[in-house]
Amino acid sequence: MKRKGWKKYMYRLWAWSFIVTIPVTAMFVVWLLAVSERYQVLGVRLDVQGGEANLLHPIMNYEWYRTKRRLGLVLATGDSDSGLETVELWLSKSGENELNSDLPRSGREYAKGKITLPDRSFGKVSLRYRGDMMHHWALAKKSWRVKTKKKSLWKGLRKFNLIVPETWAILEEHFGYRIAKDLGLLAPVSEIVNLRVDGANRGVHTLVGQVDELFLRQNERMPGDLFVGDLLLGDALRGFENKVFDLPGMWTKAAINNHFADEHAASIFRLCEVLDWAPGPAKAKALGDILDMQAMGRFAAYRSLVQTGHVDSYHNWKLYYDPWRNRFEPVVLDPNAWGLGWAPTPEHPAFEWPLFSEFDRVLVHDHRYRWAQHKALVEFFNASQGEAILRDMESMGARVVLAAEVDPALAFSILPSSVERVAGGVQALRDRAGAYMQALREGHVHASAQIVRGPVRASGSGEWTIPVTLEGWKPVAGVRLHFARAVPAGSQFFWGVQDSGGWAEVEAHVTRVGDTVAIDQPLLPGVHIEPMQRGHSFSHTSSPRPLTYRLRMQLPGRESVDLRDLVSLDLRGVGTTIPLSDATVVGELGGDFAALFQAGAVPVTTWSGQKTLRGLTEIHGDLILEKGTTLRMGEAASVIVHGRLQAVGTPQEPIRIVPAVAGQEPWGTFAIRTHKADGSVLEQVHFEGGSGYMDGLQEYSAMFSAHDVDGLRIRGCSFEKGLVVDDMVHVVYGQDLQIEDSRFSGALSDALDLDGCQGLISKCQFEGSGNDAIDLMMSQIEVRDTVLKRSGDKGVSVGEGSRLLWSGGRVETCGIGIQVKDGSLAWVRGAVFSSNRQALHAYKKNWQYGNGGHGLVQDCEFQGNEVFADADKHSSWYFAGSRIPELEGMSSRLHAVEEFREDVPEEIRLRFEASKLLRGAVRP
Repeated sequence: MKRKGWKKYMYRLWAWSFIVTIPVTAMFVVWLLAVSERYQVLGVRLDVQGGEANLLHPIMNYEWYRTKRRLGLVLATGDSDSGLETVELWLSKSGENELNSDLPRSGREYAKGKITLPDRSFGKVSLRYRGDMMHHWALAKKSWRVKTKKKSLWKGLRKFNLIVPETWAILEEHFGYRIAKDLGLLAPVSEIVNLRVDGANRGVHTLVGQVDELFLRQNERMPGDLFVGDLLLGDALRGFENKVFDLPGMWTKAAINNHFADEHAASIFRLCEVLDWAPGPAKAKALGDILDMQAMGRFAAYRSLVQTGHVDSYHNWKLYYDPWRNRFEPVVLDPNAWGLGWAPTPEHPAFEWPLFSEFDRVLVHDHRYRWAQHKALVEFFNASQGEAILRDMESMGARVVLAAEVDPALAFSILPSSVERVAGGVQALRDRAGAYMQALREGHVHASAQIVRGPVRASGSGEWTIPVTLEGWKPVAGVRLHFARAVPAGSQFFWGVQDSGGWAEVEAHVTRVGDTVAIDQPLLPGVHIEPMQRGHSFSHTSSPRPLTYRLRMQLPGRESVDLRDLVSLDLRGVGTTIPLSDATVVGELGGDFAALFQAGAVPVTTWSGQKTLRGLTEIHGDLILEKGTTLRMGEAASVIVHGRLQAVGTPQEPIRIVPAVAGQEPWGTFAIRTHKADGSVLEQVHFEGGSGYMDGLQEYSAMFSAHDVDGLRIRGCSFEKGLVVDDMVHVVYGQDLQIEDSRFSGALSDALDLDGCQGLISKCQFEGSGNDAIDLMMSQIEVRDTVLKRSGDKGVSVGEGSRLLWSGGRVETCGIGIQVKDGSLAWVRGAVFSSNRQALHAYKKNWQYGNGGHGLVQDCEFQGNEVFADADKHSSWYFAGSRIPELEGMSSRLHAVEEFREDVPEEIRLRFEASKLLRGAVRP
């Protein structure tokens, strides 16, 4: 009986076994088909990552994991609200099939689609896959490139990427960009988002903006060449050691300076050439001329903070060459921050300096670069930015873990992940980042400089020397000498450093207060680089090398000194008495250079009387033009001043910069450049008959040019007959600019071109400009009581993200009085517009700014203009208290209102209020 019951039981079990076997079989078949399909593409057709022998087992594991995970999500109940923003893509099934038809080639062709963004904006887009590596396009979760319509930018972006996370923790890329921005580096927009495609969850992605010309404009940089140094995979040269700084001709461009041919690359060739020079003053000067050393130092601080070696000798370099500052600035992209592949080991600890390319190994010997890195780190920690990063990393990590619970393709490349791995990765990342930051904080903020001095030595002729030796990594910001009594008037102080050729000295800038002498001169130790090794990404290590400086005091007569103590100061102003040592180590400078970059008196050149100039004259230092001076400029003659200009004439004895001979071909440019020229003054200076200057590395597009100069003052000057080039006067990157009581007449094209500037134009006259009297780009300018006459095109062109506040004055007989366009705003009050072909115009010209122009007009008069005003559908004008023609029958974009505070739409009002220059327009 028992036997019969057992058989019956087994029969029933077999009869109902399909309940288990069919799902299991189906699951197995689904898995087998997925493995076969994936393997056919990766293992057979493409043979990636070792192909058949190495890829089958990972694919089997990956697809089994996906099959189980999808089943688990189908059976799961409830929802996991992570709080991450969501991006939704929509494209036809045929569109996605086409993208997948012949990977990776087919994935690079755009398909039409639609998008819903985190702010719930919706629009048509073009979609494709992005990325060279397999995990971006070959697996279930893919990286996407999105291109919006030109008329529908999102946060100023037209192109952005939705990137598959490349780490267990998911957070690294986003926070890598966050730190870069905290340090003031150029880095793209980034967010961690959840992606849905055609309604189906595709999991966590990192949204990263594209680096291109639009990126430069968003970061208030002038359009210029953005060089990309990548010799990886398909870009590599067969048979060559692919080092990007040895092959300048292989660099490509992500953005182009259209003032030169597309293939123009003189700047990157020059940089690579200088890197090969022998160390010395010539190399130091050339590097300082072509590199933004402050930005490069911040880039070094960044790479040290996130401990990345992903910017190396053969790939991942992005260098923007600013065509007006004439210097390279780094751009952060694909940082691989805190990557496990770069993780330090006991044999290769965390690095102080990134040394992964020839460029790095040259720069680390430059004291300007190392001082800039130290300053960046101290400022970062003093602002508690490290603590903020760790807090936000913890908060975002919690949201990412929740999002991981419903991510259908949670993986690290082809390696299956899990919620537990994500949570563990987040914690490990936070611990790792915190440890690196703490180490750098201790070394750069809390540590004391390792510094000793030798005894004071007298020469018997009023000359006294003190050797000062610096060891360790911590630099010194300056020193304070405390004497028993005040040092005699006329005493001089010199810093010296020893090289193979002996002692080189520069005179130090000192401040005397009673018996104390302050010298604010950075002092850094030397550096020793270990030979390159193989087998670990961090094998390029360095160590500090003792370096001795000599402080020499030259006292008048045979005076003596009684030095009580010598104190070193760090960047926080914390002082430490330097101990006396009889065994002071004397370290030679060796391969280091620019050790005394901040010391030394600025050379001053003075010109007076009559002076004739030919060719190019460069002044490296300050230039004084005495009253009554006349510079007679030969054909194509130019002057470029790398320092402060003091040109102060009088009405009776003006300074004149004019052609050498009447009727000759135009002379070139008179230019001042860099922050060394800050505070330059021109009074009663007359310019006439100039044009511009250009070579392979620089361009000056005006008779008078000022590049990257703050605090420039132009008073009572006149500019006449600018010829050949675009502008008569051109100022780029000029803050606190003031132009007063000056006259501009007879410009071939634009009289005054201001790009990236902030300042005031007051009581000036512009007459007979061939194109625009005043042309603004990315500038905030106030104009008071100024008269514009007979401009061939615009009186004022307010374009490309500019802000204009105009008060009083007249605009007459111009093509268009004031034109506002491309994301710009203008508030015009108390002006008279007379006899213009059109008084006011607003429109959208350049799609890169995402908007047209908007203007507020208050208490103005309009007399005899052929056309009053107009605006396109992206733009508007609002009028209050002005004498204007009847608006009936005119553009619907013109509005008469009672007051700006109430009657201007909120969107426009808020934009005005956000502008410091114009906020009074709506809130007087």
